[in-house]
Amino acid sequence: MSPVQRTRVHTERTGWLVAGLLLCLVPGAAGSALSNWQLQPRFDSQYLVSKTQSTWTNTLKLSRDIDRVDLRGSLETRDKEDERRNDYVEALRKMLLRGGSQHGPANIFLDGKFSRHGTRTTRSQRQIDVDDIDIGSTIDVLARDVTWLGLELRGGRVSRSENNDRFSSLKSVYDLTRTTGLNGGAGIETGWEPRETFSLLASASYDVVVEDSRTQHIETDADTTTVDEVSDENHSYDTFYDVNCEWTRYDVAKVAFTASQSLASAQYYQASQTTQETKGTVQSITRLTVEGDLPYRFRYGVDVRSTVSSTDFLVQTRDRYDSTTDLKMRGRHELGLPVLEGALVRAELGLGRSRQESEGTTGLDTRRRTLNGDLNQPLGNRASVTVRGSASLTQDFYDDGLDDQDRLRTEATVSGKYAPSPAFRAEASFTANTEEIIKIHGSAASQSQRKRDYRVSAKYDATLPWGIVANQSFLFSATYTYYIYDEERSNTLSRSNRVKTMLTIPLWERTTMRLDHSFRTNDSGTYDFSETVGTSTYAKSREKLQHIFNVALRYQVTSILFIGAENYYDVSHTTKLDTERTTTTTKLEFTGEAGLERRLSGNVDFRAVVARTASSVENDYWNIRASVTKVFG
Repeated sequence: MSPVQRTRVHTERTGWLVAGLLLCLVPGAAGSALSNWQLQPRFDSQYLVSKTQSTWTNTLKLSRDIDRVDLRGSLETRDKEDERRNDYVEALRKMLLRGGSQHGPANIFLDGKFSRHGTRTTRSQRQIDVDDIDIGSTIDVLARDVTWLGLELRGGRVSRSENNDRFSSLKSVYDLTRTTGLNGGAGIETGWEPRETFSLLASASYDVVVEDSRTQHIETDADTTTVDEVSDENHSYDTFYDVNCEWTRYDVAKVAFTASQSLASAQYYQASQTTQETKGTVQSITRLTVEGDLPYRFRYGVDVRSTVSSTDFLVQTRDRYDSTTDLKMRGRHELGLPVLEGALVRAELGLGRSRQESEGTTGLDTRRRTLNGDLNQPLGNRASVTVRGSASLTQDFYDDGLDDQDRLRTEATVSGKYAPSPAFRAEASFTANTEEIIKIHGSAASQSQRKRDYRVSAKYDATLPWGIVANQSFLFSATYTYYIYDEERSNTLSRSNRVKTMLTIPLWERTTMRLDHSFRTNDSGTYDFSETVGTSTYAKSREKLQHIFNVALRYQVTSILFIGAENYYDVSHTTKLDTERTTTTTKLEFTGEAGLERRLSGNVDFRAVVARTASSVENDYWNIRASVTKVFG
């Protein structure tokens, strides 16, 4: 699409947006009809342009709640284009419908989803259509003060189709899959609450889906056309039940227990095996939590969770088994010591173990140990200090022992905040972390690594005289990587420094200028081992220096209209010391923009920002953000 054509499209869609805005402002017969039907519509239209990508989205939401009928619905359209992605074009049309009606102890509900979603590029196109509708009813069989029992019956129709078309100069491939069928299910839910501090809930459900599937595969080249068609019937059965129990009578120990299990079975045609496949899945989850408050401002919590799942295939060799067990213990204490008055201490200990088995691969056992803690100490009303620490150990044990490894990670952080007045606020922190990966098997021991990272950061915000606002941040970091058992391998060091400054200056009554400057330096290299001396020497191989300077002006013409201009300059110098070659890159951009934001009569909100950027490294481009929101009623 040429720049002229692109500008014409932007103008046309902006015109449609304005037309929609004018339509929203006309009350007339439409508003009267909406009022008579007691509808509460909300219309949103948004148009976005970012360089070569444009997106236009329209959404209409409706709701009607009168007497015993509750109706909710939405319509959505989305059109998207992107020239850089092989002239990508996307179109979405979607409607959602939900309704309910209460008749005595029964509530009848309706859920519907209808969508058309298509995408196209210069090499392929895809279309997905969905038409699903469900209808059902929930019935309160028993409803007493402490006990209730409810039933749910549901059923519906599913219809889905997907076609993919891939084409080139030599061959085109077309795939079509259409699925239609029925689904149905039933559920039961009951509860018992003899008192406010105790409750027992249980539920169970069973769902069935029966579908007819038709698949067509067509390949066409210069000489021949091959057509493959498969028709089959798919079945799936799902059973789920769970139990929840809570006992909160005593503040010192509040107990909650949850257990659930799901069983699923599916029969479908497997194209790769050219036969009928049966897949079975079982998953069980159990969880127990205990928490409470103890004397001396101490709070604790214990959480135990176990998950077991297995998947079995009748034909394919893809059976899988997973199990995970985790124990977490946490504590929280407010210190009352004279020196640490008001300090808050938190700690958490975690233990875990998991097992993974997959048919055709080596089984894996994993053990986890974690410890986290922090201390926050206020220093009067103006400052505070926080100390954090963590350590984790993960051990992997494979059945064959070849890839066994230990991963140890530790981290420590000290940070502080200081705010003597609303006009000044500062923060600073230091972080050090270490990560070790130890390969247990002798053949892989030389790959064991240790990584150390150090980071110092600081920032402040200050309000200066004449309304000037200053923000500045600093970051200094260094990362060391070592091979623990192989000194002859090249260990590495990477360092980075960054200083960023921003000033916001009010020039006149309705004019503001923003100055941004960012200064960055990076260097990296290796530690080369010398057999003669027996030590390693750091050899810097690459360094980079970068300056980014940005100036922006904004003038508030009226309370609803503003105009602005921005100049962006980026220059960087990268030097490879081994070749003594320096590469310099420069980027210069100028952007002009205008924006409008106003609430109009009739509950209409209109916002629009249009910007045009001229760049030294790419073609000029638009950035547009426009939206209209109308709430009827």
